[in-house]
Amino acid sequence: MLNATQAVSNLEGAAAPAEQEAAAQADRPAPDDGVPPLAQRLRLAPVVLAGGAGTRLWPLSREHYPKQLIDLVGTDSLLQATLRRLSAFGAEREVVPEAIITCGEEHRFTTAEQLSKSGIQARLVVEPARRNTAPALTIAAWLAQGKGEDVILVVMPADHAILDGPAFHRAIAIAAGHAERGAMVTLGVPPTRPETGYGYIRLGQGHADGAHDIARFVEKPAIEIAAQYVQSGQYWWNSGIFVVRATVWLRALQALQPAIYEACMAAVIGGKLQPPYFRPDGEPFLQCPSDSIDYAVMERLDQPGAPCQGVVVPLTAGWSDLGSWTRCGTQPRRTATAMPRAAG
Repeated sequence: MLNATQAVSNLEGAAAPAEQEAAAQADRPAPDDGVPPLAQRLRLAPVVLAGGAGTRLWPLSREHYPKQLIDLVGTDSLLQATLRRLSAFGAEREVVPEAIITCGEEHRFTTAEQLSKSGIQARLVVEPARRNTAPALTIAAWLAQGKGEDVILVVMPADHAILDGPAFHRAIAIAAGHAERGAMVTLGVPPTRPETGYGYIRLGQGHADGAHDIARFVEKPAIEIAAQYVQSGQYWWNSGIFVVRATVWLRALQALQPAIYEACMAAVIGGKLQPPYFRPDGEPFLQCPSDSIDYAVMERLDQPGAPCQGVVVPLTAGWSDLGSWTRCGTQPRRTATAMPRAAG
């Protein structure tokens, strides 16, 4: 029976499974500083999670037209702005030209239309049902490595605002270095105020580049506890942006959440490619447990025997999840999506 990587390879005419490329990457010697030369660095693969239900920012955001499809803070929709963020990343690491977007059936036409109008290339994973972010990332990870190479996934919610593009790129560059060495990385935002609407990350041992090991995740606190977190300087907001190798994510999920792994693998093997859409097989996907990236994997990485290390990299780039009208009011419309575009 085919595994999921082979199934995607056959659908796309790929030559070699991703496991072979991952082994080849691991066997290549690195220079003394531990940073591979450019020709050996894994490429970045943008993954945009656009399966939001439109329950926040009502009445502008609605079930059939959620906030990621709306131009809340600029001339682009939030989805379009998210997709542009890595387009001018820089010369230190190549970016895969086709992003992967996960969305629901009810949003696929509008999503495809916005991509076409913007000239953005992407593959759309049309989920048969909402199963939260862990299954969505798992499907995307298999698709991303379907052409025989391991890649570093840059996993971004479609409905966030980031004001400072270069600062975002710097954070991603640091995160990619840790991810290439096998860590699972999230971007953390040093808090500017007590905030009860965000989860927090307790900082562990520091690294020379400003990153920290993840000591633990903390759920959304009461205002008094949030104020203590801010004052301590030992907690950052959890941005929900992740950077991880495709093979590392799949191995970690298989170890920690085998039911999600098996259901998603079956959904990929039985899936259908109808460019630009990929449709996972509905029957196994509907049996998949619903869980988030945080709950399914990230919050378990501090346990003994965890399959990989958790690292948090600081993001000081004017980030907001735009989860309320109050937060939207702090985002200047003229700059929130003004990211540099790639030439041509």
